[in-house]
Amino acid sequence: RSSDLPTLDVAAEQTTYVMQASEYVHGATCDDEGVDISADITISPDLSALGEGNHTITFACSDGPNTVDLTRTLIVDSTRPVIIDPGIEFDFARGQSQPVPDATCRDDHLAPGQTERLVSPNVTSIDTGRTGPTPVGYDCTDHTGNTRHAAFLATVGADRSEEHTSELQSRQ
Repeated sequence: RSSDLPTLDVAAEQTTYVMQASEYVHGATCDDEGVDISADITISPDLSALGEGNHTITFACSDGPNTVDLTRTLIVDSTRPVIIDPGIEFDFARGQSQPVPDATCRDDHLAPGQTERLVSPNVTSIDTGRTGPTPVGYDCTDHTGNTRHAAFLATVGADRSEEHTSELQSRQ
């Protein structure tokens, strides 16, 4: 082998998010003057030992006297995102169509300014054929595949014509 440094390439992004460190696909290769020595790549720390959090992963390749290394950041995220109650409250005549608001999905593992996004409900309108609470479901999946489902109650007000009739009857 020569005195030139081997060529180490890691295909993975500089920062990669995964649900479990063992799922990390890095695509590391190492070449020494046209000879594939990828089998000589060492990775530290041991990926199977990593828990949730940010980790610096070092890839090293040696052809004997010469060693080259590269680092990547691996973020292990097994925490499900949070769906924030959109505060659904309806007060309109029974039988009318009412759009359902989006909810906020928060993932605290993302960079500041990217932690929240809107998610649409599982329904596009509320059944207003009856008054009272109606469940509305929301699903949110984060960038690593962690999923959260949440259901909130939308409250549909009484039929205004019935309220008006009841109000008139109570005055008589």
